[in-house]
Amino acid sequence: MNEKRPYIVTFIGDGYIISAFLLTLSLFTDYVEPLPNYLKVPLSDIILNALIIMILLIACYGYLKLKRWGYWLILSVELYYLLGWIISYKQIPIITIIGLIFILPTIKYFSEKTVKSHYSK
Repeated sequence: MNEKRPYIVTFIGDGYIISAFLLTLSLFTDYVEPLPNYLKVPLSDIILNALIIMILLIACYGYLKLKRWGYWLILSVELYYLLGWIISYKQIPIITIIGLIFILPTIKYFSEKTVKSHYSK
């Protein structure tokens, strides 16, 4: 791949792929109980968790390919985590807020003009 995406986009996309992998492990195994709470989906329905994993992987693909729909899908997954935590645990998750702080400024890499000028030499 000759094209380079910004490091922050690669870092965020890879982090979400690892998160999807850990969520998949937690679906099929009972010995993953020591997973920290911030890696688990707040709602415990297996079908909902499988749906979130699929959406997360699709969002990571679009995000890593610098597609605008990938950015908005990643942002909506992060907002889902935020709302789920607030509803379930009655507290504000710091890790989700930090994730939003990193995700929000990356919109500048997803406009058509910026992507073309970013790749041209």
